[in-house]
Amino acid sequence: MIFRAMVDTPRSGWHNSNSVCVVFVEASTRDQAASSLRQTLASLWHVEAASIDWTNLHSEFEMMADPCTADAVGDHKLFVTGGYGGKPDYANGDGVSGSPVFLLTRELNRMMNAYLTLPRAGV
Repeated sequence: MIFRAMVDTPRSGWHNSNSVCVVFVEASTRDQAASSLRQTLASLWHVEAASIDWTNLHSEFEMMADPCTADAVGDHKLFVTGGYGGKPDYANGDGVSGSPVFLLTRELNRMMNAYLTLPRAGV
């Protein structure tokens, strides 16, 4: 199962100098997703695991059922981070969170297919 979280990035300027990035991870449970996020990102960013903090850790089923994703189609719903003017905002590389981070193995192709077809500014 895929989980998505909004993760605070280290102050080192990693990830386009944004303070928050959208991270996708595979796990069987929310607790396993939280542990995987913490351990993998700590290793990737060379910081203490306890320093990794996030909000909005949601499963793919929660994201698909969220009323805010009603105007999104298929797996695009996994990238909805909010909405404005009756249209969804996506974690598509155009917004303040930069490009998402994919910590995926089995579901990477599925997520990349959805990510590459997301609506983007000027397109």
